[in-house]
Amino acid sequence: MGFYYERLYNLFFHGLGAQDDVGIIKINRGGVFKELIGTVPHLNGGLFEEDEDDKDGGIKVPDEAIRAVLHGLFDHFNFTVTEATPLDVEVAIDPEMLGKVFEELVTGRHETGSYYTPKPIVSFMCREALKGYLRTNLQKERPDALMRFVDSHNPAGLHNAEAALEALRRVRVCDPACGSGAYLLGMLHELMDLRTCLFSAGSLDAISAYERKLNIIEKNLYGVDCDPFAVNIARLRLWLSLSVEFEGDDPPPLPNLKFEIDQGDSLTIPPHGLQSSLRDTDIAQYAEVKGRYIRAHGDEKKRLEAAIVSLRSSLATWLHRESAHDGFDWQVRFADVFLSGGFDIIVANPPYVSALECAKVYPQEYRGHLKALYRSAKGAYDLFIPFFELGLLCLRRGGFLAFITPNKYLSAKYGVDLRSVLLSETTISHIVDLSPVRVFKKASVYPVLTFLQNIPAAQYVVRAVLPRDRESEEFDIDEYSTAEFPSATLTSLPENIWGFLLSPGTSLLAKLMKGTTPLSNVAQVSATSTASESDSYGEHLSNSRTADGLKVINTGTIEPYCTLWGRHPMTHSGSRYVTPWLPLTRAGVSARRREMYRSPKLIFAKMAKTCEAALDTDGEYASLNTNCLYSPIKGLTLEYICALCNSKLFMFIYEQFFGALRMSGGYFQFQSPQLRVMPIRVIAPKDQEPFVSRVRSLLADLGRGKAFQQCQQVSEIDDLFYKLYGLSNAEISEIKGA
Repeated sequence: MGFYYERLYNLFFHGLGAQDDVGIIKINRGGVFKELIGTVPHLNGGLFEEDEDDKDGGIKVPDEAIRAVLHGLFDHFNFTVTEATPLDVEVAIDPEMLGKVFEELVTGRHETGSYYTPKPIVSFMCREALKGYLRTNLQKERPDALMRFVDSHNPAGLHNAEAALEALRRVRVCDPACGSGAYLLGMLHELMDLRTCLFSAGSLDAISAYERKLNIIEKNLYGVDCDPFAVNIARLRLWLSLSVEFEGDDPPPLPNLKFEIDQGDSLTIPPHGLQSSLRDTDIAQYAEVKGRYIRAHGDEKKRLEAAIVSLRSSLATWLHRESAHDGFDWQVRFADVFLSGGFDIIVANPPYVSALECAKVYPQEYRGHLKALYRSAKGAYDLFIPFFELGLLCLRRGGFLAFITPNKYLSAKYGVDLRSVLLSETTISHIVDLSPVRVFKKASVYPVLTFLQNIPAAQYVVRAVLPRDRESEEFDIDEYSTAEFPSATLTSLPENIWGFLLSPGTSLLAKLMKGTTPLSNVAQVSATSTASESDSYGEHLSNSRTADGLKVINTGTIEPYCTLWGRHPMTHSGSRYVTPWLPLTRAGVSARRREMYRSPKLIFAKMAKTCEAALDTDGEYASLNTNCLYSPIKGLTLEYICALCNSKLFMFIYEQFFGALRMSGGYFQFQSPQLRVMPIRVIAPKDQEPFVSRVRSLLADLGRGKAFQQCQQVSEIDDLFYKLYGLSNAEISEIKGA
């Protein structure tokens, strides 16, 4: 049979994981089992429960494979079951490595947006969430005393340590996208340390430490993930963290975490409202059975599990659950939590699935279902967006949310509805910029930490926590500084853009906004083609002109003020053109597109480190995969708008608005939704003349082959805008240094 079926199979399923009372009694009582597996404890917990693959006798595990793992891999490492330090100190392979392995090996990791959060950031997020929770529940305590208690484990400044202990005992924390359990372990360690430091000299005997950690796992921690492999790793890490506390040869059975760290799609059946008092007794019974199940084993475990399944079915029927989508029904699965209003803390690293990837991975029916459920899931949204709203729905009133997400939601068009939800339903505590930190080695996003409370306030202060050194890739909160903003500033910009929170130039931005209006109020701003149009038109490009042909450019052939048509080859769908032309009739260009292309306009490079807007005064260019501005109001010249869009002042404002959208390498996307809200100061035609004359002079120099950087008109135009906006030397220096 081989080593696996003769030894490991019996060790796992007839020894460590015996399923009934008869089996538990038989293990280690001599006979064949003792000869095969020796003396082993019954560990329970579900860690060694057989699944269908385990029961399939056709699956073979050759001895050579086991030998390679034991001797070819494991012999090369030191192992420990301790992962209590929040620091990334790797003296041995610990259970945290399971999470890192999960990130690397899980099927479809990139498609499902699963990325492992480094331990120092997990620890910081857990502490910040606990501070918010304790401030709300211990209002007689001074905030500075609570801060020292959580950050330094110094309870000396607390007035009522008993109240603090009670608050920690009853806190309920959930990660709705728990993955391999990083935040569950992080919160376990924080709660363990805080409870330990309250009434002891900082140490516990082994039995007390085991019972305290078991109590935290039983009462305080909940998690959900759609990946069963991830859920199993999360449970395993909790079991290992618990087992390390036990001293002796006969450890008690591990807790059953099946209904605390559960598997399912968190988004598809969110909670809505409190449970009705009509079923309070049923839910109380459900909570009581779940509580007994955690420590049950053998036949009692089987009976209680069946009872839980039955009670869940009854609750689902009562709540009239008729969803066509399988998923995690929060008010049924965690009915005991929602009976008292919900969770106290939601902490998570929700999946990083972009709008484009979301459309590829998830069917239209699923995406439509989410849009119907969540007010924030509008348009083409990244998947982490509805997780924000789910988190709010899972929190009790006044609960705290701590998320790490891409910072795009602060400024992106698809984040408008989410920002509206957060403005109306939450108090935003602080936002921490992690853009310089190497958080996710294989995710090209700039992360941000968001901390908020799901209770609105009329006026409050939002704190932006920014790194002093933007070159450092390591996270150290002591190297951050804090800027405070009145909550009214969250609604001061068009579409409630919050990207300015990540920039130190906010006070100057307020001055630059005075007396301005969005570009969309003075001109038409639009994409020059859809993706399908670009593909279709590209099939008809040629280097030869036709009777109704227009010159064609794209992002690669646009520079500030001018195009590179005829001087630099344009690449489209793998083909290169030096003098590309688009035959309008043969390509089937619509009347609307023809009108746009033939209009005098500005054409914006879609992606660049600084805004590049080319002036097309004669309407001679079609453009693919770019954006354009045309039909300005009477009295406003394209030259003046072009000067503004290519200026340092414009780019300074753009970075304050949309710094959260910057991509790896420092590149910005200049899309029509962002361009439309950019402010412009409308001035009289005579006041535009200095700008117009310099733009025309600049274009003449560029036409004669002079390099853009060598044209003095560039700095002269910048100086004209500094004067127009009444900027001081210090403010000018701030813009130039941005």
